[in-house]
Amino acid sequence: MGAAERSITQQIRAAHISVLTSIQEVAARKQSITSAQSAVDAIQAGYNYGTRNIVDVLNAQRNLFSSQRDHANARYDYIIRLLELKQAAGVLTPADIQALNQWISATMDAKNNPALLY
Repeated sequence: MGAAERSITQQIRAAHISVLTSIQEVAARKQSITSAQSAVDAIQAGYNYGTRNIVDVLNAQRNLFSSQRDHANARYDYIIRLLELKQAAGVLTPADIQALNQWISATMDAKNNPALLY
């Protein structure tokens, strides 16, 4: 095996590991959203009963928004790494980009119409 082949094989392996890591990162960030939402709900209930103040509620909401941002960034990283893997393997096609575009369009439609999320 020549040096070029070894280099390509190494790139593909590294890209594959990167994709697997990204999958775990997305799952972890999704769980952090669930936890942050539970915290917001609990702190809001405490605020309603007078045991928490508005600063606690705002901090919890800030943490929720940060978790949502981190999840979106992790999803973006996953997409980029998956495309990099396909490129390194030589199997990236225009159909991959079209599928990504359709997925993004569907996601944007869902954000504009929250009923589509469920």
